[in-house]
Amino acid sequence: MLSFIGTDWTLSLLHAGSYLNIDDILASNERTSCRVRVLLPSLAPLLLSDVKDKIHSEGIDDGYKASDDVPVGKNIELPVWLAIAVGSGRRQILSIDVPPIYRNAFTEVFEADPCVVDLKRKGSMYYMLLCNLLMSGHVRVPQIVATGTKVFQSRLKMIMDASLNASRQDTLSSTSKFDSLEMALFRIGQTDRLQFERWISRHHEKIEALRTVRHVLVK
Repeated sequence: MLSFIGTDWTLSLLHAGSYLNIDDILASNERTSCRVRVLLPSLAPLLLSDVKDKIHSEGIDDGYKASDDVPVGKNIELPVWLAIAVGSGRRQILSIDVPPIYRNAFTEVFEADPCVVDLKRKGSMYYMLLCNLLMSGHVRVPQIVATGTKVFQSRLKMIMDASLNASRQDTLSSTSKFDSLEMALFRIGQTDRLQFERWISRHHEKIEALRTVRHVLVK
């Protein structure tokens, strides 16, 4: 499994949608609200929690009931990957709504100051989930992308400052608002800083010329 935490090169987000990208799997499993546009027969026990609870409490009945249908206009919550699969393209079975972190209320906050938003609590997979929403065909996607770009550009300086200056004591407070991608960037920056400090203090490996270079110099 590939992960932001374990593998630095996934930070490019080029592997969004990859079958083995655990971050993409976690992000696309986030639930979002949808509105049903066509009748979904016999799917209420599968999609509606109140019907599922009733079945568990009263026992399973194999006979068909009209109440087992999901009516047109019903609001349901689905994982993002499933909502995109059945709600985009030609099918248009569902009308997909974006998760709360990408709606107007948060957009206004991001426009004011992206650094004040606690992405760890409000959207721990903010950037990766944004990549998934690109395939949803939602009318707000261009605005979401523009906002996400501004958020990343604004918060990158905060991430760099934290990774270069945070001590072990205040690491938790410095990273308390970071999402998974930002946390990975922080760890990379902190690792590079520690390696540089080790090199400055001569605790790192000795720097030597390549064997071929030494051979040429000897000649």
